[in-house]
Amino acid sequence: MTDLSKKIEEFENKQEWWWAAEQKRSKRLDYLRKAIWKKGAIGGQYPPGIKVDLERSLLGKEAWEESELMPEPIIIRTAKMFAHVLDNKTIFITDMARLVGYVGSLPHTMYWDASAAELVNDEVYNDPTACPEPEEEKRKVMQEICNYWAGKTEMYRVIPHYDLEDLMKILAGCIGWGAPSAKHGYSGKDYEYLMTGKRGFQDIIDEIGKNLDQSDEDLFEKPVTSDPLSSYKKIFHWEAMEICLNACIRHGKRYARLARLLAENFETDSERKEELLKVAEICEHVPGRAPRTLQESLQNDIFIQLFSRHESIEGAWPARPDYYHGQYYEKDVEVEKNITKEDALDFIGEFLIRAAEVCQYKVKWAREGLQVPSIP
Repeated sequence: MTDLSKKIEEFENKQEWWWAAEQKRSKRLDYLRKAIWKKGAIGGQYPPGIKVDLERSLLGKEAWEESELMPEPIIIRTAKMFAHVLDNKTIFITDMARLVGYVGSLPHTMYWDASAAELVNDEVYNDPTACPEPEEEKRKVMQEICNYWAGKTEMYRVIPHYDLEDLMKILAGCIGWGAPSAKHGYSGKDYEYLMTGKRGFQDIIDEIGKNLDQSDEDLFEKPVTSDPLSSYKKIFHWEAMEICLNACIRHGKRYARLARLLAENFETDSERKEELLKVAEICEHVPGRAPRTLQESLQNDIFIQLFSRHESIEGAWPARPDYYHGQYYEKDVEVEKNITKEDALDFIGEFLIRAAEVCQYKVKWAREGLQVPSIP
């Protein structure tokens, strides 16, 4: 038994699991955990160097301005804004990473969607620590974004429909956490439908296509037996879903192109080159199609959470990795033996690191109340 093995065994005998894990951690995970920026607030303040990401709000403003003169439902405009952001945001791949995707344009940035709520926009603008550098120039950009969305945010549109007393309870956290709108809180998703390996996004698009075809038939080829307006509302929802899902697939393929570009033009290490080409292969497959391996399943999960935060500033993660990914672990490690147990643990560790780095800007009273600005 080596000295390291003895040391690990001593920690495990004393049930000091953290210290045992410190000794067992691979060089890859040790690097990746140090490569992420700590974003947890201390005393309600973000750590030095953590800045709000302006790119997402600029892209959102750009898309919304372009659609202002189009006579389309809000849900279609929102879907097109979501697609525009995913098609144009800056993406990157961290050195040594085999799982990719981040909500911001740079590793030290916090996600900010200015279309959601003016109370958040006011806080962002007046936060002395959040503005990127050069501060004077970026402050003007922030002001331009905030001014544009004044009176247009989702919160602004929904507040008149709320009872004032209930609204205050929600914002104070007495009833529930988050904002009383479709963003900045929690949203329900059918993860059984999304993440159990039964379908990918392209399969959902195919289902939507059948629904749209059936609606066309019901509306135009058969006698009208029900209110046609209800059918039109469904059609708008399906069309918006189709726009968003196609954008998600394209976003995955953007990472595939980037990984292939790095592998074929910049990477000199042969092992790392193969890893990047594998990342490219996986991002070509998910989220468009159902995962086939543990790495694809974990990558698909990360993509879904990335899209959830772009769509609704989601504040929760399904948090059942054993349930959703367990079947792929068993297949890859125990049945087909495509990867070793140690390699699988590296993938799971990297998955948790990717989850830990997620961050969206939270107002100061929320940070002080929960001390959880980085809700994965």
